[in-house]
Amino acid sequence: MVLEQHVENPQRFTHVIGLDEVGWGAIAGPIGVAAVVVPFHFENPGFKDSKRFSTDKSRLAGAVFARANVLAYEVVFATPEEVNEYGPASSLGYLQRTVVNKLLAQYPDSLVVVDGNKAVAGLRKSIQLALPKADSLVPAVSAASIIAKVARDTFMVTLGEQFPDWDFHKNKGYPTPEHGVKLNAMGPTVHHRMNIAMVREALEKKGWYEGQSTRND
Repeated sequence: MVLEQHVENPQRFTHVIGLDEVGWGAIAGPIGVAAVVVPFHFENPGFKDSKRFSTDKSRLAGAVFARANVLAYEVVFATPEEVNEYGPASSLGYLQRTVVNKLLAQYPDSLVVVDGNKAVAGLRKSIQLALPKADSLVPAVSAASIIAKVARDTFMVTLGEQFPDWDFHKNKGYPTPEHGVKLNAMGPTVHHRMNIAMVREALEKKGWYEGQSTRND
C-alpha cells in the first residue's frame, strides 16, 4: 500500500482523509477544496482523479460513484472577493483546515493526505502527508479530486447562465485564449479575481462589465 511506504507507524490510523483543491489557476470563480474519508486500508479501482476523465458526462458519473463509495465528504469554496482580500494561499489554507477539522471531529484517528508537496498550514504535521501525484496514487485523494472538480464545474455552469457572454460553461473560469479576449474586450465581472494581473489590467482599461448590474462602486 502506498501510504504505508510514507508513514511511520501506520497502524495508528484507522481512516484516511483525502484532500484536493480545484480552481487555483482560474481567473474567475471560486477556489474549492474537497475532502473525503475512507478506511485506511481501502482500495477501489473505480476511483480515478479528475484529470483521467475526458468528458463532462464521465466526470459527473465519476463524482457520483465517488460520493456513493466514501464514508463522508465535504466541499467548501472561497469566493473571488475572499481570495482578493486574504490572498489565494491563505484562502486555500483556510478551506483545507475547515474541511479537515470537520471530518477529524467524526474520524479522529485519520491520516490527512493532501495532493502536492505543501502540507496543510496550521494542522499537526504528525497526522498529515503531502504527497505529489496523490490524486492518482491514493484513492481518497482521487475521490476528493473528482468531487471537487464536478462541484466547481457545476457552479460555473450555473454562473454562465447569469453571464451568457462569458462561456463559463466551457472555460469554467480558466484563462483560455477566448476567455482572455472577452476579458480585454468587456472588462471583468465581480466573479473575476482581482488578485490576477490580467484581470486588474482589464478593469483599468474597460471598467466593470456592463452586463453586470449588482456592482455599485
